[in-house]
Amino acid sequence: MKKLFGQATAWMWCILMVFASVSSWAQNLDNPSNWFELEQGYLWVADTEGASGLQHVMAEDVPWQISTSTMVNRGYHDGAIWLRFSLNTTNRTSSQVYLELATPFVDYIDLHLVDPITGQELLHQRSGDHVAKSTRFLKHRYPVFPLQIPAAGKYHIYLHLQSTSSFMFPVTLMLPEQFVEEEMGRQIFYGNIFGMLLVLAFYNGIVWVFIREKAYLYNAVFVIEATIYQACIS
Repeated sequence: MKKLFGQATAWMWCILMVFASVSSWAQNLDNPSNWFELEQGYLWVADTEGASGLQHVMAEDVPWQISTSTMVNRGYHDGAIWLRFSLNTTNRTSSQVYLELATPFVDYIDLHLVDPITGQELLHQRSGDHVAKSTRFLKHRYPVFPLQIPAAGKYHIYLHLQSTSSFMFPVTLMLPEQFVEEEMGRQIFYGNIFGMLLVLAFYNGIVWVFIREKAYLYNAVFVIEATIYQACIS
């Protein structure tokens, strides 16, 4: 019985590992168009008290730290942190792009789009898992921010993050049509994976009904609970 349960559990974790790796295939600092791009890496600074405002972090004496990674990985922080990304665009007319933070676990996110030359704040939006979905731009599992870029030039994106969870997530910049296309592909993938897991749970449940071997019942319950958990965060 132990051997049977161990084999079923191993298959379950293999499926979940494939799910975790493939579902992030499009979640990186990408350049989806030839007229805009996020510069490689970002700047970050801790906000221990969680009270530093935008004007404070725009000052020249802020001790920004440099990260050359294409993924935000700052771990756990008391208080909050500020991130700053640089966006370059060569499009001469106003255009819209979507900025996606691929994590459902950040409590509060404040985004500020700033013109670094004039210091003018062009946009302020809020999201996070403690913010009502009715106030968000998209009722999406991840925070998605629509950025209206006025014209060609360089812009700074400031993100103020507060959370009791780890700050670890990729950031993706996409055109609206690319976002829709990527989301369709993800939902098809999720449907296939969840379908496989439910079939696995159903199979173990049926076997338990006929032979009354508790290992099958335990495995069916485990698969169902793991599927529900993964569905909640995906």
